Order: sequence, then structure tokens, then C-alpha cells
Amino acid sequence: MRYVAFHYYLSDYRGDLKKFLDNACVSLNARWDQNSEEIKNIIDQFEKAVQTTINIFGEKNFSRLWLPESATYRSQFNRAILDVMVFYFCDDLMRAAAETNKEQVEEAFKSLCRTAVDRFKNAVLISTNTKQSTYDRFHLWGQALSEVLDINFNIPQMEDNRIIFKGLR
Repeated sequence: MRYVAFHYYLSDYRGDLKKFLDNACVSLNARWDQNSEEIKNIIDQFEKAVQTTINIFGEKNFSRLWLPESATYRSQFNRAILDVMVFYFCDDLMRAAAETNKEQVEEAFKSLCRTAVDRFKNAVLISTNTKQSTYDRFHLWGQALSEVLDINFNIPQMEDNRIIFKGLR
């Protein structure tokens, strides 16, 4: 549900995850009769995004944080990292580019954990549900991907204390 809510409503996120997910459910239920095929397709893209993440990160996969001080991945599941991985890898072109550049994508993640350690670590470990942390993790991972993938895509921006996102393409 987090994935679907962020996919459709990231720009509406205000820092209250429960309310955000509840509102997304209400909205998607109201749209179901007219948009059920589109919503089912988005869910199918989630499954492909998860598989891409597993293909790139292997057993370390999308739920682990790179710990530069020990040069290892943290072993605990992390929903915030899942959010950003599937958010970008749900797109066919992003998925294909990432799979073609697996080593560079994994290194971009490690580099992000090393260079933006305070901001990114806070966004995925400490205050994960705040608007700022949500923005930080989506924006920082998008920037890291943009440096290693040779495709154009939109990255969430912060304007007037609001997350602005118009879709990946």
C-alpha cells in the first residue's frame, strides 16, 4: 500500500503516514470502477521492481542499508529503503537501465550511504515518516540514480515546504 500511495500521491504527503495511507485507500477505492486495470498494472510494476532490486542487490536486496564504517549491509528489513527502490524501479525504462548497470547502481547506493550519511541515514532509519525525511530519501536516491543511468526522469523536489512530483516521465 505504501508503494501505491507514494506512486499516486507523493505530492500530497504531509508527514502523517497513517493518514496518508488511509486517504490513498479512500481515493483508490473511489476510483476502482474506472481505474482498476491501471491500479492492477501499478501493482504488477511493484512486483517487477522488487525483482529488479533483488537482481541488482542479490541477497542484500532492497531492504538493507549500506554501513560504510563496516563495509557491510545492515541485516534488518527497512521499509523506507523499500519505498525508494520500488518507486524508481517500477518504470520499465528505469528497470532496464538499472539492470544493465547493476554494479553502478549498487555502487551509487553505497556512495549515497557514504556521502549523504547524515541526511540519508536519518531519512531511512530515524525519522522516516516526516515530510522532510520522505523527501530526502526519494530525492537523494533519485539523484544518485541519475548519475549512473543514462535516461531522463523526474526527481521529487521541495517547494514551499511541499514535495512536488509530477511522475517519473
